[in-house]
Order: sequence, then structure tokens, then C-alpha cells
Amino acid sequence: MPATGHRCYGWVHSSDRLWWTRLSHYILDRFGEDLKVGGLYAAVRATTYGLTMSIPHFLVLLELYNPDANTFLTKHGELGLALHEMYKISDLPMGNMIYQEYFPSNKELQQLRSRTPNRYNTFWDLACHYHIALADNVLDEPIYELSPLTTSEVNELIKKSNAQSYTTASIKDGFAAGTKFQTFLWHGVKPIRPTTLLAGYLAIWLKKCVVPYQSSDVLPPEVLFPAVLLAHRKNLCLLPAITAGIYRGLRQIVSGFTQENPSPTQIPLTKVELPYTYLMAWLVLHRSDMMWAPTSVDLSLPFLQIIENCKWKGRGFADVRKQFQNHKCWVFPTCFPQFSGQYGDSLIDVEKPGTGQTFLDSGCFDWLVNIRSGYVIFRVQNRCYIEPYLPCRFAHQFGYDQIYVRNPNQQLRTRGGLVDGARAWLWNITGCTSAKFNLPGVEHKLELTFLQCR
Repeated sequence: MPATGHRCYGWVHSSDRLWWTRLSHYILDRFGEDLKVGGLYAAVRATTYGLTMSIPHFLVLLELYNPDANTFLTKHGELGLALHEMYKISDLPMGNMIYQEYFPSNKELQQLRSRTPNRYNTFWDLACHYHIALADNVLDEPIYELSPLTTSEVNELIKKSNAQSYTTASIKDGFAAGTKFQTFLWHGVKPIRPTTLLAGYLAIWLKKCVVPYQSSDVLPPEVLFPAVLLAHRKNLCLLPAITAGIYRGLRQIVSGFTQENPSPTQIPLTKVELPYTYLMAWLVLHRSDMMWAPTSVDLSLPFLQIIENCKWKGRGFADVRKQFQNHKCWVFPTCFPQFSGQYGDSLIDVEKPGTGQTFLDSGCFDWLVNIRSGYVIFRVQNRCYIEPYLPCRFAHQFGYDQIYVRNPNQQLRTRGGLVDGARAWLWNITGCTSAKFNLPGVEHKLELTFLQCR
């Protein structure tokens, strides 16, 4: 198995001297109130430092992964990425709008301009600049905004990039004949709007932490639109997106590591972008013996933030694998969810008369989505990643008695076009399905066992 050269795009680890932590602190200090109103402050703060990278711990966890069920096989049963646990780790919102990375068409932009001009202006501003304040090469230099370009600087950039203005000779993409287009570089003479600056950071944050992208490549323009929506406080489904991203990445890695070739040297190294940081925090949630205990704990914080300064135990793959074989250290009900309603209540997802909406409130409906089989989805350009979510296989993580469920259908699709994504998304969020379910019968005590290991 080509493990030694595995590249973990999406594993966040930084320190006070590195650009990511310094940039995040700058944004949290300047836009803290905006992020709190938008429900993103805790999620952004949780990724400011991340986790120390440990390939052996990831590879040992990968050995337990079952791609057919999206679960991890332990001696005491299956474990899955339960949404309420991923929320405890990340504080990312469940949301009500599917996460989509795409560049809007001219028709969509015109609709955006007429319906929500502020959002359109931010998107146009961000698309024109396409560069946001980052740390200078000097580590001691403070974070600051880029100054507006002067006319001479713009002319110099135009000459350097050979950017030219042009006029359309006929109708093109909805623009009338004779429309003059100037290079976007002239937009640089204007200062960056504060909301644009925030959206620019969120674009980087999304591609570094939530739906990772290879850091050596240019930031894809498709991420600008969801970043603008977040900056304008739209409630995107980031929690399902990271869960689907983890499943998708693990599936790709398993496929790469199980290729059959005459010689192991012919197997290419796997380069997969997945949110490793959240996955490894989930591992520590269930195997606290894998990491040294934090000096202090505030249970109101995301779990990723609680363990951000902790170090991994074990000195190599063999040592970590031996530690994993101690099955008694697995903890299943690690954190109990928050929902509206009373423990033990029986609920039915039926229509509220005259409204066309479910009778359940948002808390109980989110809990229903959490415990019923469905999909976790996100879109990148014209491809939807549609991962099966099968909580029936790890019901003990929700406070229910575990039941045996046969293997899932091997033909479940894990990716598709926009129609497939829309169909799966509709199935996942539709209410009034007459589904009957019980809330857990009793509140379990929170088990953060690493507190007992100090």
C-alpha cells in the first residue's frame, strides 16, 4: 500500500506564526459580530489551528472503513459519521440550502441583480478583485487589506498580462451589440468593500477546511458564489457537505489503494481532498486514548477547538495499529444531541393543516433527518456528490437500541448529475412523510473519556 507518500489536502494544521492562523484571527477580530449573526463564528474559530497531522492514525482508521455502508467496523459494532456528532465537532450549520459551487449564468446574475442588488454587488466586487488580503512573506508583518491600485499600476498589469478591452460586434450571451468590455483590472482602483473582504476569506476557508481543494492550485472561481451567500447570512448546508466530502474522499482513497497492478511501484500515489481535520476529530471523540488530554475543557466549544493543541500518541504505524487493537477503548454514545421536545416522546411527521408544511418544529425535524436513512449531498460545478447516509447501522450513537440491518444495496449511486442531486436532496428534506419516530428515552451522560486519562 503506497502509504508513505500519501498527500492530505484538507488537513488543517497551523500556528500563531503561520498565515492561516493570523488571517483567521484578523477576520474574527474584525468581522466577529457578522460571523456570530450568520452562525459561523464558532465554526471559523474551530479551524483556526486545526490538528497536528498524523498519517499513521489516519491509515489505521482507514483500515476499519467499509465503503459499501459508509461505516467503520469495530469489534463492538459499526460506527458512522452521525450528523449530531459532526455538529458537536465542527459547529457547522445543518442549513436549509444545498451547498453548491458554481459560477452563475448571465441570466442568474441578472435575476440576482434585480432581486438582491447587495448580494450581486458583493459577488461582482469579489469576482473582479479575485485576490484578497493575505499575509506578507515576512512572518512578523501584520495582516492588512490590499490598497487600491493606481492608474499606473493598472496599466502596468494590463501590459504584463496582455489584457485588452473589446466591443461586441453582435448580440453575445445576452449583451447587446456594441457593448464595451473593459478588463477587470480597472476595478482594482476601488477599495475592497468590507463584505467583499469577508466573502473572500470565506472562499478560502471553504476550500481549505470544508470542501478542500489542493492548496498548490489557484482558488477555483466556483467557490466565490457560496462564499458571497455565506457573507450575506444565507444558511447553507455545510454540515452535510463535510460529511459527504469525507465519504467521497474515503471512497476515492479505498479505490486508489486497492488497485491491482503487477507491481506495487506502478500504483500511483493517491491525492484526495477531504476534510481530514473533522474526520480525525471524530476519531478522537470515539477513541480519546489516541491523543493526549487537553489542559482545560469548555464543553460549549466545538470539539475540534477543545483538542486543537493536543498531540497524538504513538510513534509509528505499527505502534498505532497495536493501540487500535484495544477494543475496550471505543466509546459509542460520546455526545447526546440537543432537540426540542421531551425524551421518550412519539412524533409523526404530518402536515400542519392549511400550511403545506410539517407539523414538527425545526428541532424535531432536524432530529428526524439525523436518524433516518437518506443522503448527504454537495455540488461542485455540474457534478453532485450523493453519499448514502445510513444511521440505522449505528443507532446506538443516537441513544437507541442497536438492531441488525442487512448490507445496503450495492447499486446505490454516489455521484450524478444535477437532476440526480435535486432528486436526492428533495428526498432528504421533504416533510409530511407520515414518518413515525421516537425521541430517545433518557438523556445520556456526556462521555469525554480523555478527561479521566490525565
